[in-house]
Amino acid sequence: MGKILESIIANRIKEHLEKHKLIKLSQHGFLKGFSCLTNLLTYYSEVYEAVDSGKEYDTIYLDFSEAFDKVPHQKAD
Repeated sequence: MGKILESIIANRIKEHLEKHKLIKLSQHGFLKGFSCLTNLLTYYSEVYEAVDSGKEYDTIYLDFSEAFDKVPHQKAD
């Protein structure tokens, strides 16, 4: 029952955000037809366009993998 209710609420929120155009085109998660791949292709397109026109383009990479390695995964006694 909880999963059904969760799905109904998620769909309603998504419909509201789409109807009122509250999701930017740069948002690729949770949208039909968009994925990590389309996000990456959009990013590379922007970078190549800037570099080809002689502009600089700065990028910051963040790595959160070790942060999750430090989370205790054992159940408490």
